[in-house]
Amino acid sequence: MYEEFRTTLGLAPDSKTDILHHIAALSPAEQEQAHHKIEAVEVKAMTQMQPQPGLSDIMAYITKNNLPRAIVTRNKMVPVNHLMSQFMESHHVFDPIITRDFLPTKPDPAPLLHVIHERWAERIDPEDVMMVGDSIDDMQAGASAGCVTVLVAHEKNGYLRDRDIVDYVVKDLGEIVGLLESGVTSKVR
Repeated sequence: MYEEFRTTLGLAPDSKTDILHHIAALSPAEQEQAHHKIEAVEVKAMTQMQPQPGLSDIMAYITKNNLPRAIVTRNKMVPVNHLMSQFMESHHVFDPIITRDFLPTKPDPAPLLHVIHERWAERIDPEDVMMVGDSIDDMQAGASAGCVTVLVAHEKNGYLRDRDIVDYVVKDLGEIVGLLESGVTSKVR
């Protein structure tokens, strides 16, 4: 959706400008209009949403092993709720779910550190957390927070494969089961 977000906001599709920073620099009235525009893109994208390959495998493993899990996204709750209702079983619970309403957003590590230190404080250290994502923002946030980073590779993010912020690369979420079973640690930090 990032290219469409940029186009909707009048930015070049390949612009490196952070969308949320761009919106924050606008006047309050322009910010409201811009948020409505990107929310409309999110709603449209929900109609085309497909689950990542291996989603049911990793969710079954996480649930069976009672592993804590969170969602940290730059989206709003509407697309997250759509994902949950359409592609997840009711017992696949995420706690917490952090949206772009939490500031600062990814790529800043603050949302991940909030989950780790405030929500999971008694159970987990950052190096025991796996940040799984498909964007530079995901990998930067995970690496900066001290987490193991796992890039879910696709045709548009291949440039990230060899970045020093990526510990592991998978094409299918089910491959993460093997990583968890082997007790992975960060390879680059």
